Amino acid sequence: MKTLLLVIFITASCLFSQGGQSIPDTTSPKLFGPEYMPLSENLHYIYDSSVGEAEMEMEKQDSTFRVSYSTSAIEYSQNLHHADGGIYLTRTENEIVFWGKSVTYESPVVRIPFPVKVGQEWSWEGIQMIDEYKGKVTISGKVLGEENITTEAGSFNCIKIEMTVVTTRKTDRLVEWLAPGIGIVKSEAHLASGGFTGALQSFLGLEVIEFSLKKIL
Repeated sequence: MKTLLLVIFITASCLFSQGGQSIPDTTSPKLFGPEYMPLSENLHYIYDSSVGEAEMEMEKQDSTFRVSYSTSAIEYSQNLHHADGGIYLTRTENEIVFWGKSVTYESPVVRIPFPVKVGQEWSWEGIQMIDEYKGKVTISGKVLGEENITTEAGSFNCIKIEMTVVTTRKTDRLVEWLAPGIGIVKSEAHLASGGFTGALQSFLGLEVIEFSLKKIL
């Protein structure tokens, strides 16, 4: 009888260690890959936003993707590329009504590393060039958690990330909800006021800019 029980125990142990019968390792953190921020020329979205309906398009330029957002009040773009498993940022451009600026970085900025897990943090420090002016900047990010987001385009299981941009003059904060195969489903940009740009933002009511996915084209 003891021998029979031992055989049953060994057989059961073998079954649970194979293929789909394995017992999940609950101690391993859940990882999220680059599918949460896809770069592709085929991506074309419409967003509802606090500054009017916005159109997002991607254009490939060699190994870089230029991601542009257009509304009646704002034109904004980022130059992004894949490297070392993550997404890196090299340049941004924005135009508010009649005024615009471009920002480039002395080395690629970590937009988001992959794979990532909830609670993971990352940071980049360096020099940014705003048109012809140079200044120090720290850009940091964190995965805050998972969240289900429903927009006009549908319901999406997202990871929520927060990015903070700190310069000698101000601190801006960006919160994004990213879905696999989609990218940004929802975002909130909290922009600090300061100088001419801040005065213009305040005048136009652009201290907080929100985007919500409306349609996938």
